[in-house]
Amino acid sequence: MKNLKKIVFIIFCLIFVSCSVENNNLDTLNGNQVQLPNVIKILESKQYNSKGNFDFYFTAESDFVGGSGGCYTVNVRVYIHDISNGMKTLIVNENVKVGDCPKEKSNTKSLNSECESFSLKNGDSFFSNGTQSPYCMSQLIKYDIIYNNYIESMSKFRDKN
Repeated sequence: MKNLKKIVFIIFCLIFVSCSVENNNLDTLNGNQVQLPNVIKILESKQYNSKGNFDFYFTAESDFVGGSGGCYTVNVRVYIHDISNGMKTLIVNENVKVGDCPKEKSNTKSLNSECESFSLKNGDSFFSNGTQSPYCMSQLIKYDIIYNNYIESMSKFRDKN
């Protein structure tokens, strides 16, 4: 009987330890625990290898925020989709100025964000909107998948100009 109690106790301890280790691998995002994959690693495998990881895909969405005098502010969000569980996770949330906008100083960090302001060659100027997200657009836009999704999501605003 003592051996049975010891075995049950050991099994209980093993289960407890394994559950604790699993939870340590979860990132906290907006107060919820979600398992966020290494986005940079996935993007690099897709960028340089046509047989890259197809368990995930990326999308970009954009919405008009405001504007005047030919200069428009648009909110841009990038999501990663996990095909295995259907989960859609926000990984970037920043604003961009497009159109005929006055030139602003770039490569500065906002007080509300770790993300740097920057501009693309086409003149689109990204800046923080004060929200926190796991990645910055400046980190991800260099990957063709993210850049192409961004351009596609912005086409509805460019077609109007």
